[in-house]
This record gives sequence, C-alpha cells and structure tokens, in this order.
Amino acid sequence: MAGDVPREGFPPFKQRVGDALMAGPSNSLIVLGRDRSRDGSPDHSAETGAGSVSIVAGRRTGGLDAEGDRASLYICALTDVDQVLPDSSIVTHRGGSAVVAVADSVRVRARVGLRIVVGRASVTIGSDGVVSIEGDVRIGRDSLQRAILGETFVSDFLSHDHPVPAGGGMSGPPRPQRSPDGYLARSCRLS
Repeated sequence: MAGDVPREGFPPFKQRVGDALMAGPSNSLIVLGRDRSRDGSPDHSAETGAGSVSIVAGRRTGGLDAEGDRASLYICALTDVDQVLPDSSIVTHRGGSAVVAVADSVRVRARVGLRIVVGRASVTIGSDGVVSIEGDVRIGRDSLQRAILGETFVSDFLSHDHPVPAGGGMSGPPRPQRSPDGYLARSCRLS
C-alpha cells in the first residue's frame, strides 16, 4: 500500500553500557556513546573525553563498521582514526579528535570557498574555480624531483639561441637564459 515503509531485515545493534540510541525502521541508527574500535582492537572508550556520535544508514553487522556499513559518519573527541578507518595513507594519527565520513559518494558544497588546513599546509578552492595549494606539495608518495615551471621553461626554450661561428658550421652550446634552478618549482615535487 502507498505510504507503507518497506520492511528491511538487519542485524540487531550490540549496544554498550552508556550508549544512547535512536534507531529508524529502515536500518538507520544514531549512537551517542564513546570511542569504539571497529575490529575489536583497543580503543579510548575507558578514558575521559572520548565521547562520540555515530550516524549510520545501511548497517551490515551488529556493530558499527565504517568500511562495511553503506553510509556512516563518525565523530569522536578521542580516537585512533586510522584504526576506525584503515587506509594506505602515509600520515597516521593516534589519540585525537576525528571525523570520518564513508559512503559510495560524498559531496561537499561551498558557495564562496572551501579551505582545508592541516598544520602549515592548506588547500583553498575559490568560487572562481582557482585551486591554491600552500605548503610542500608532493605528487606521489616518494616524490623527490622538483616540478618544472611550465611557462618559464617554454618561454626560454622557444627563445633560446645558439651562437653560430662566423664562418658557419655547427652552432655552439646555447647561451644560458637563467640558472637551472630558475626552471624548477620551489615546493612542488613529483615522483
């Protein structure tokens, strides 16, 4: 009948002491609780200042599983974020606040600008479409080579000249336009 909510089968949630739950009929759940590891590894739930909020739609297990649940948002004041959602990142963080969002697709929309700041590095995206990256930019995990400054290199390459001997013949080496360092980006490295 129109307006009826379809019945969905899903596992019962394994509530812990102190959890406050709000569960919907369509396999959606909000848990107000404490830090919770996803794989049974040690967590910060016994420590002070480890409050958490989990919002999940499409649970697949009796617990919370950031990788397995269909869509989830985990906010915690004290957690080991790389245990909550393991990945191949070279940056790891233990024992701090974290926000983890997982879904098939994630959209963030800002009307004027978006800025992501980590330490002294930042990425800024303006409404004009310009993306600015500040910090030591590395493209690739083991990036060591400095990037070439495109316009500077092309301009000098197209305008370079080789001295030709007065009597003709092979030209000599090009006259240097600038030092090789002048063609390389100071803070962008590629692998």
